[in-house]
Order: sequence, then C-alpha cells, then structure tokens
Amino acid sequence: MATAKQISESLQAWDAVGELSFSDARFMQAESELIEVVKSALLKIQGVDDVSFERGSAGSIYFDLWSDASDDHTISIKVRVSNHQ
Repeated sequence: MATAKQISESLQAWDAVGELSFSDARFMQAESELIEVVKSALLKIQGVDDVSFERGSAGSIYFDLWSDASDDHTISIKVRVSNHQ
C-alpha cells in the first residue's frame, strides 16, 4: 500500500532526474516508480475502481480516477502530478 512518504520519496526521485533526457534510463525508472506509487495510492481511495494516466507537458503526469458508481453513471476525476515550480 502506497503511503504519503512513498509518494513524496518517489516524487523527489523523479524531480531529481527531471533535467535528464526523457530517454535516459534513470528518468524512465524514476517516472515509472512514481506512476506506480501514485496509482497504488489512488486505487486505495474508496469508490475508485480504475486509474489510468497520461503524460502531459514535460514534468506533468495526469491521472484519471474512475468510479463505476452505477450502471447509469461513471465518475471521472483528473489528478495532476508535476515537478513544475
């Protein structure tokens, strides 16, 4: 289960390599770890059934939270993770 500390540590590690090329293995590893930690934490929220993500501008990742509350309605919430100052 992801904790705030794990998210903070992952975000700091990702930010630390933020100036590297997007194809650099260290950047890709840090980004992958951050995505997994944040997805894990978001999936723990009651009512969240699925989480997807997309990369935005450099330094931003957007997470979509989905809840299939009923057959008639689907709820979506977008969360942005960024290393922009």
